[in-house]
Amino acid sequence: MTPSKTMGLRAGYTKRKNGTLQLGFTYEQKRYFVYGHTYQECEYKKQERIDQIKNHLLKCNDRITMSEYYDEWQKTRIHQIEDSTKYTNDRRWERMKSIIGNERVARLETHQIVGLRNKLLEELAITTVNDEMTLLNQIMESAIEDKIRLDNPCKSKKLKPIEPDEEASDTYHRALTLEEQALFFKAAKERTFYYEALVFMISTGIRVGELGALKWGDIDYKKNVVKITKTVARISNSEYIIKNKPKTKKSIREIPLSKTAKDALMSQRRKTEILAIDGNIFPTSEGGLLHKGIINAAISNVLEKIELSQKIKIEHFTSHALRATFATRAIEQGMTPQTLKTIMGHSSYKMTMDLYAHVLPNTKQEEMKKIEFVV
Repeated sequence: MTPSKTMGLRAGYTKRKNGTLQLGFTYEQKRYFVYGHTYQECEYKKQERIDQIKNHLLKCNDRITMSEYYDEWQKTRIHQIEDSTKYTNDRRWERMKSIIGNERVARLETHQIVGLRNKLLEELAITTVNDEMTLLNQIMESAIEDKIRLDNPCKSKKLKPIEPDEEASDTYHRALTLEEQALFFKAAKERTFYYEALVFMISTGIRVGELGALKWGDIDYKKNVVKITKTVARISNSEYIIKNKPKTKKSIREIPLSKTAKDALMSQRRKTEILAIDGNIFPTSEGGLLHKGIINAAISNVLEKIELSQKIKIEHFTSHALRATFATRAIEQGMTPQTLKTIMGHSSYKMTMDLYAHVLPNTKQEEMKKIEFVV
């Protein structure tokens, strides 16, 4: 039957010759019609029809596992994200895969994700686990768009990100004591090719990825600063590239050069004999891109030799501890939080203040001696 004119009817409605109402609507790019004697009846039938379509789609996708869906999800994003982001996501997923990889996307529940998070917390820092949960949340949101799920189990209040200050103190990248610092660098000068790189890190607070990306053209001797604009990123198990985009917008910065930092640069120039402004300041011993794995291996090697030769065991640390040590020494010497935030390239003021919170307990006794009250 051909509907009559729609004058006076609600949008989307027409009146049929038999007096009933017809409601037309589009769902998932397809056109549907429902019929009823009242608006309320039509709206009810519309929702009922949409629910039937959703349930059909859900049943069709019910058997898809998390591992299968993750692989498909990554394929759809291949031209939308950088290789380094894909590599990072793949590494994060590998840690989750053994726990929830065989679970069906449509049936994954909040209590399973809570269990996943608790399992990850046994081995990883809280900030890392929060990153894992962020990735899983993105996957679940995509599953809703693909009509595999109706809801996102990651949205539960039980899965609220844990604040960094709730994190156990032993996951904080520790700073070296003055005694450890002196002992380590004395040994490093004699025992590793990367001595100048290590000195430059502890003298500037630079991240190891930023260090590996530095070119001689990034040193401004007139302004007495090093310009941080790039970072080294990992895109496969063995491949690294220089990204012309650092960790965050705040990471683009200029760091003043101390005498120690400039001496390290002069020594490095003599060692590598590279004069081109586009040459890497701190390459590997074989001329490749310097990255975290190489620096951490060099640190471990020095610590091992100290223990063997001097029978002194320094608690193990990684390259990030040099950045934390720089910040600690700066705080101890009275650098303001705002200045330190700028030099470190922190994305938030809270990150800088967390450093102060870790350092101040070690110095508060000495500081209190400066305040004597006469009563």
